[in-house]
Amino acid sequence: LVAGKYQTYEPIEGVWQGYEKGEYQDWDFRIWMHDLFRPSLRPYDPKEIDVIKRVCKMADDKWKRRANVN
Repeated sequence: LVAGKYQTYEPIEGVWQGYEKGEYQDWDFRIWMHDLFRPSLRPYDPKEIDVIKRVCKMADDKWKRRANVN
């Protein structure tokens, strides 16, 4: 979840090569396949964290309802 060892926040080699050839000029590499948090533990996009929390709460609520039915 935090930028680190695997550098998933870095575009793959083929994308860099394409960028150097003039392709992908409209891509925003600051938000390339990033982890959720920066090494400082600050989120890359706080709205993204809010969405994840909301979806997790919905899943928890649904699970609780199902558990009470059975």
